[in-house]
Amino acid sequence: MVLSWNAGAERLYGYSAAEMIGRSLQVLFPKERTEEWSGLLDPVRRGLTVQRFESERLRKDGTTVQVTLTVSPVLAPDGSVVGVSSIVHDRTETFLLAEAMHQAEKEAAESLSILDTLQSSAPVGFSFVDCEFRFVRVNEKAAAINGIAVKDHLGRTMAEVIPQFWPQLEPSYTAVLDRGEPILNVEVASETAEDPGRLHFWLESLYPVRVHDEIIGVGAVFVDVTEQKAVEQEIEHSRRFLSAITDNMAEGMIATDNDGLVTFINAAAERLLGWKGDEVLGRSAHSTFHFQRSDGSPCPIEQCPITAAWRSGETLHVDHDTFVRRDGSLVPVSYSVSPSHTDQGGGSVMVFDDITERAAERLRVERELEKLNWVGRIRDALDQDRFVLYAQPIIDLETNEVVQHELLIRMVSLDGEIVLPDRFLPTAEEFGLISDIDRWVVNETARLAARGHRLAFNLSAKSVVNPNMLAIVRNALEAHGAPPESVVCEITETALLRDATAAEAFVHGLNEIGCKVAFDDFGSGYSGFAHLKKLPVSYLKIEREFVRDLVQETSSRHVVSAVVSLAKAFAMQTVGEGAEDDATVELLRQLGVDRAQGYGIARPGPVAEVLAQMPA
Repeated sequence: MVLSWNAGAERLYGYSAAEMIGRSLQVLFPKERTEEWSGLLDPVRRGLTVQRFESERLRKDGTTVQVTLTVSPVLAPDGSVVGVSSIVHDRTETFLLAEAMHQAEKEAAESLSILDTLQSSAPVGFSFVDCEFRFVRVNEKAAAINGIAVKDHLGRTMAEVIPQFWPQLEPSYTAVLDRGEPILNVEVASETAEDPGRLHFWLESLYPVRVHDEIIGVGAVFVDVTEQKAVEQEIEHSRRFLSAITDNMAEGMIATDNDGLVTFINAAAERLLGWKGDEVLGRSAHSTFHFQRSDGSPCPIEQCPITAAWRSGETLHVDHDTFVRRDGSLVPVSYSVSPSHTDQGGGSVMVFDDITERAAERLRVERELEKLNWVGRIRDALDQDRFVLYAQPIIDLETNEVVQHELLIRMVSLDGEIVLPDRFLPTAEEFGLISDIDRWVVNETARLAARGHRLAFNLSAKSVVNPNMLAIVRNALEAHGAPPESVVCEITETALLRDATAAEAFVHGLNEIGCKVAFDDFGSGYSGFAHLKKLPVSYLKIEREFVRDLVQETSSRHVVSAVVSLAKAFAMQTVGEGAEDDATVELLRQLGVDRAQGYGIARPGPVAEVLAQMPA
């Protein structure tokens, strides 16, 4: 069986080392020279060398090559012959230089030296058994593992020599003979004669040995992997120990290498981010879940703390950041990331926590503080008389004349900025300051109405149901001498929902005084329809959402037409709010709406400037 096959032999015969290792040299002999090898072996077995023997051999392609052979014995340390080496020269290749021949001899010597080393001291076992599983060849390493001398193996079955291994090996050896195919890396475990009491592990590869395509036995090469197995078991033990710790953590934990690629992710991180370990391992941590900020803008990798920790060599603590889950949703997190150093290189280890509840609480506190800040600003504006009114014209769509102005409140900040009502009115309503603002609006409306202007003002739902508000309106009109019929009070459906009885009483009271009432944002809800027959309302102000898309949406035109028909049935007039352009104004006119207001007619302006433009 061939144990070594150098590059010169590959060139001469055309067979690669992989094709020849484990095979018989008989494949190289022409039929007429099949007995020649036995004659060469006789003197070699006696320790003699046969020099410059001329013969011929078969190449892989079937051609014959004339050769000169030198056949020498391979000796064990005790002087016994354990193998044969052969140096072959091609007699037909006359162009070979002496240096090439010297190199071939050197390669052969090296091969013999390697073979001798493997036979005597390498931790690799070699053996060859025939078809009855009797040992034909075995090297010193294999013999030492079995605790039996080499000579005591020969001719005996494997079951006799190694009963501790044979039950594990028999199926594989039998399969090699039956199928004629090698079986690689069969794991074998047992105690040995060299080291009793300790379990050893081997990886054994088995190859069919053929002569003239007939399988004559099984060659085996096996390597002791006990130490590697111990390392693997220690690594597995460490991994399980680490998993026992990290899998019970409430915080997510992710490790990356120095390229930022994920090397570990614990159960909490999988749960918080929606990734499975096998999906994310080997992927860039940054591009997987840290590529986006909370506002949706991209986060450059140069600004990523996960990779910055490894570059800087320092632990970083991030109180608030955003990770991207597998489904694309965002999760607010806080985390610490530290550089790590392992035998395989460096990287980072990050421990993070989902701070959704904490972030929500912080946002709530910030909003509450913002509200309290607005409470102070509103109180100051009331005390310092920094509320002003803006006026927006309302036109009659039949005559195009301004028939009324709606008064809209604004706040003037300390630096002179005009603050729109949606920034302060919600806080004023929540903290009970809206009543003071409404009283101020009522008084200013009465003062301006006394100068001959027809005006509409808004009251909050809280003031509409306030039993004192009717008296406040009456007293303001009387104090300034304003005609009640020039004043329209606009109320919303919210007031009816808060306290329908009180709201109805207030509307009836306004009518008794002589003021008119407008139902604002009509069409935004359903309860307003039920109160139309109970309330003496003069105007229905159509919800601006139906007016803004009137030109584009047929459904909005149907709603407006329905409101117009309803208003006429109750002898009311309609006002279209949010008329932003000429086309909308014209369409309102065609649909029979009585009045309109919006940017398409005029924007709100300071009340003094707007009313000054009206004829005396």
